[in-house]
Amino acid sequence: MLESFGRYEEAISLLRKSIPLARRVFGETKITTLRMRWVYALVLYRDKGATLADIHKAVETLESVARSWKLVFGEAHPETPIVRAALEEARKVLAARAA
Repeated sequence: MLESFGRYEEAISLLRKSIPLARRVFGETKITTLRMRWVYALVLYRDKGATLADIHKAVETLESVARSWKLVFGEAHPETPIVRAALEEARKVLAARAA
């Protein structure tokens, strides 16, 4: 929700605090944890003030989320292509920024 209002710094701060807790409570591959990491990556690379390191971190996070998502939920899950699309978008942003 914070991302939709352009409040990237607040969203990043909140997610950096919340993701470790979600990992401890739910586990690394539960949908809540994976979605939180997914949103964290989206916020990182969509922030207009993102550094190259931020965008690189977003790509790494989405690669990990996409791998776990496919293993846990499979190709047939309706959100699997959405996760992959976010990864591809992040990779394009990284390539454009690195050029």
